[in-house]
Amino acid sequence: MKGITGFIVAAAVLALLGVVTLMAGRFERDMAEAQQHLATLQYEGATERLADADRYAGYAGWVPGINDSVRNELRVRRAALNYWRGEYDALKPEAADAGNAAGVGNVDLQLILANAAFRAGQATSKDRATTMQALDEAVGNYLSVLKSEDWNEDAAYNYEYLVRLRDEYAKNPRHAPPPPRQEKNSSNGQAGAPEATTDTRKFEIYVPLESTERTKAAEAGKATPNKRKG
Repeated sequence: MKGITGFIVAAAVLALLGVVTLMAGRFERDMAEAQQHLATLQYEGATERLADADRYAGYAGWVPGINDSVRNELRVRRAALNYWRGEYDALKPEAADAGNAAGVGNVDLQLILANAAFRAGQATSKDRATTMQALDEAVGNYLSVLKSEDWNEDAAYNYEYLVRLRDEYAKNPRHAPPPPRQEKNSSNGQAGAPEATTDTRKFEIYVPLESTERTKAAEAGKATPNKRKG
């Protein structure tokens, strides 16, 4: 009887482990597809895949040691989606919660929030005072990212760039920071377009001679030499 009970318990544990593994695999699949949609600017598809991944995140979190990493990864992907859609206001709750345990050590999330705060500050910069305030806040946000345990090269570059930009603007207000982009371009650049139609009539086309035609042509070096004058 004990042997049968042990067999049933072992089977139940293996079945539960199989379910957790399956759900964790689906979570990773949806996260990969969400990243693919985001990279190709398919924001609706990315939103759907992140919603599906959120359903499987609970199962993936049952695996020991990955619960926090799963939640942090979801937060980073959602924040990146809001950022590239220009929805900076949607990231304000994340920025307010960045100091909590869920945000500590999540450098990728902190960098996205700092970028979003800088973009939002560009939109509110109307005069010297508001521009300096926006630059000071942006510098402080990137400094907070650099104070994390993990080094981030992008945060360091943005911090140094804004410090120099702020100092230059303080000395000469004519050197104003670049205005926020009005167009919806992305990191992938601008969309391409077909080239203008070219008039091919001005081009001359030379067709090589066939082998049978080459025998009728003058051979190289057989031409009559030029007569000298005088």
